[in-house]
Amino acid sequence: MSQMNLRNLLILSAGLASLAACSSTTETDCEVLPDESCEQPSDVDGDQFSVEAGDCDDEDDSVHPAADEVEDGIDNNCDGLVDEGTVAFDDDGDGLSENAGDCDDADASVGAEGGPWYPDGDGDGYGLDTTPNTDCVAPPDHTGNSDDCNDGSAQASPANSEEICGDGLDNDCDPASDSACELVGILGTNDSDAHFVNQTDGDFSGATWATGDFDDDGVTDVLVGTIHLGAHALYGPVTTTVDLDAADATLTAFGGE
Repeated sequence: MSQMNLRNLLILSAGLASLAACSSTTETDCEVLPDESCEQPSDVDGDQFSVEAGDCDDEDDSVHPAADEVEDGIDNNCDGLVDEGTVAFDDDGDGLSENAGDCDDADASVGAEGGPWYPDGDGDGYGLDTTPNTDCVAPPDHTGNSDDCNDGSAQASPANSEEICGDGLDNDCDPASDSACELVGILGTNDSDAHFVNQTDGDFSGATWATGDFDDDGVTDVLVGTIHLGAHALYGPVTTTVDLDAADATLTAFGGE
């Protein structure tokens, strides 16, 4: 065998040996480089959201961007707010939530005090200017207005536009308007609010007059004086034709009847 042929044979044998060695190598003996572009984000708690997808607590499956916010002191929906939409959250930013006593959590000017509420005993919508109640909701028989001048009668209220003469009340709670009931100038009998009839001949009923609250009922009464008999007492309100013979009381020099 020539030297050339021997050389070729050795090269061929070496190639076959190398080929056999490669074919017998298992896959575990080969280095496999990972394909980073195919890596999946980690979702530790199995809530279908990873940290990359906005999960702010990947160890709690109740916390993720699609969760409903509940009152638990946790940012359930990962929006950066805690307990929003519940009574534990300060909606108006005044430093108080409803849980902390805010009376109106939609109004930053309203805090833990409501009102003020004033007692309205007569139900006319106007209360007396006294120390107010500051509950969040008005108690029964209270109102937010303190302009009433008489909480014992709804006939005395700023809501009334006219003064009623002779009823003993400041009907519109405006003392200046009481002058409308004063007698000014020359008046005839047709201007009278009341007429008195059936005087006894010769007693000159009406010779003197007096008004006041004689029976302490808060209503103006009228005393019609005479020359000889004494006086007729008429308990108010006196606003129509009055029969002196039917007076509530008659005062004489010898005592009352």
